[in-house]
Amino acid sequence: MDTMDIEQLIGWDSLLHEEEKLVRGSVRRFVRERCMPRIVADYEAGRFATELIPELAKLGLLGVSVPQQYGGAVMGLGYGLYEEAEMDGKSGVLLTPDVHQYRVPTSLETPLIEARNVEREDAFYPYSAKPVGEAPLVGVMPAVRNAIRHALGIGIDALPITPARILEALAAQRKATEK
Repeated sequence: MDTMDIEQLIGWDSLLHEEEKLVRGSVRRFVRERCMPRIVADYEAGRFATELIPELAKLGLLGVSVPQQYGGAVMGLGYGLYEEAEMDGKSGVLLTPDVHQYRVPTSLETPLIEARNVEREDAFYPYSAKPVGEAPLVGVMPAVRNAIRHALGIGIDALPITPARILEALAAQRKATEK
């Protein structure tokens, strides 16, 4: 099964706007016609086509920043809602040592994320380069907390914000209003 078959099977085309489909087609054509012949020739000659990297970067085709932004946002979601290192109070042994016990968000719990880059000159950074994966990580946790506070009227100041912590905060709120 090639890439096109997988895309048709998943139905990605229905998620793309017409402009995005045109860009995807242009990128594929550029890679097929301009990059692949150079890559194959360099591979056969035992070289690496380093001159392609700046050319691809100028065209915005390296695709490094968007996956980092997605990863940062999902990490923030994990820190905010799922990930907790649980320790045995007596022995100090980590009770969540691997992915079977240490919960992280999967694709089923991850909402649609739309990443956009805003580029501008910045004299404080060489080439105006800035970190891109850390920024989305930072904002997700307070956004989740504020959404819960807005929806339920409770403030939770511990992470992750689990269903148990929400229930505890609601019970404390109820108890405080009964007095």
